[in-house]
Amino acid sequence: MGESDQAAIATEPFWEWVIEHRFVDMNDAIVLKSVGVQVVDDVAPFENAKLRMLNATHTALAAMGAVLGLTAMNDCVASQPLRDFGYALMTHEVMPLLSRPRLDTYRDHLSQRFANPSLQHKALQICNDSSQKIPLRWVPSIEKRIQSQQSFQCFAFAAAAWMRFLEGLTQDHIAYAWSDTMREQLQAIAQQHANNSNDCTASLLSIQSIWGSHLPHHTPWLSAVAQHHQCIQQLGLLQALQETLS
Repeated sequence: MGESDQAAIATEPFWEWVIEHRFVDMNDAIVLKSVGVQVVDDVAPFENAKLRMLNATHTALAAMGAVLGLTAMNDCVASQPLRDFGYALMTHEVMPLLSRPRLDTYRDHLSQRFANPSLQHKALQICNDSSQKIPLRWVPSIEKRIQSQQSFQCFAFAAAAWMRFLEGLTQDHIAYAWSDTMREQLQAIAQQHANNSNDCTASLLSIQSIWGSHLPHHTPWLSAVAQHHQCIQQLGLLQALQETLS
C-alpha cells in the first residue's frame, strides 16, 4: 500500500484464464484458483467457445464493417444492426452447440469487449487470413447445425457478407487491402461474379480448403448464401442485414 508503480499497465476490464488440471504439485491448482484462475478437468469446451463465439463473431462483423467503411471493432458494434447480428449469431446458432458453463455471461462479456473503444482492434486486421480462419471458426458450427437440421441463416449471411468483402471495395467504392495467401484468387472470383450470386457462391463456396468436403455440396446452404449475397448486392449490406434480422 502507498507504493507508486511506474511500470503499471492498463488492461481491459475482462480477463479470463482457464487451465486444465494437470499439475505435478496439486498445490499449484489451489494457488491459481486463489487469484481467479479457473482450473478445470477439460479445457476443450472453453477453447471451442472462444473459437466459435469470440473469433467467429469477430470474423463476421469485421467483414461487414470493412464493406461499410468502419475502422475498428467498436465502430462495427456501434451500428445497431451489426450489434444485433453478433448477438443473434452467438445466441441462436453457436451457443446451443457448446458445453462451456455460463455461456450467457460469456456472450455478454464478449459483447462488452467488442464495444470497448480503447482496444481499437482494426476490422481489416481481423479479416487477415480469413481463408485459414473460417475452417476453424465457422465450419464446425455450420456443419453441426446442418446435421441437427437447425437454421443456419446467420452463418449464411456471414458467408455472403464475406463474399462481398472479398471484392475489396467499400460501399462507397473505396478500395481496401488485407493479407491472405489466397487473396488474389478469392478477390478475382468475387469481382468476376459480383453480379451473379449463384455463380459467385458456387465458385467461392466450392473451395474445400476453406469449407471442407460437405458444405460445397449442400444445396440448401449454397442457396441460402446465394440469396443473401444477391440481397446484399441489390440493397446494400446494411439494409440486407436489417431485413435478415427482421
